[in-house]
Amino acid sequence: MRLAHDHRVPRHSQGRRNWPGRRRSAHSRGLVLDLCRMNKILAIRIVDRSVVVQPGVVYADLENALAPYGFFFPLTLQAEKPVPWGQCWPTNAGGIRGAKYGVTRDYVLGLEVVLPDGPADAHRYTRA
Repeated sequence: MRLAHDHRVPRHSQGRRNWPGRRRSAHSRGLVLDLCRMNKILAIRIVDRSVVVQPGVVYADLENALAPYGFFFPLTLQAEKPVPWGQCWPTNAGGIRGAKYGVTRDYVLGLEVVLPDGPADAHRYTRA
């Protein structure tokens, strides 16, 4: 990331190749950071009502993981293909239930990201 930043090479992340949002970066030149294998749900904290996920986690997988606990993820996206979390939060996706339950930004409490200049440590952002 740092080398690409220093040489002004465009960088794009991609959570799933078959998601319609890929069209934004597929035609551009530069590096594509493929996040498909970062598809794990790292923690489900029922007491805190929070989950920790990687950017490649699909909404349907999150929904299935929460079902045994009697919870659901209220965002329903109307896409034919699996929609990855990492490509939906930047667009603030909401789906058909967005008016009732809110949109993606209402559910993101924090992010751990790597900035374009590629620092050695990831940066954490939390919502106050």
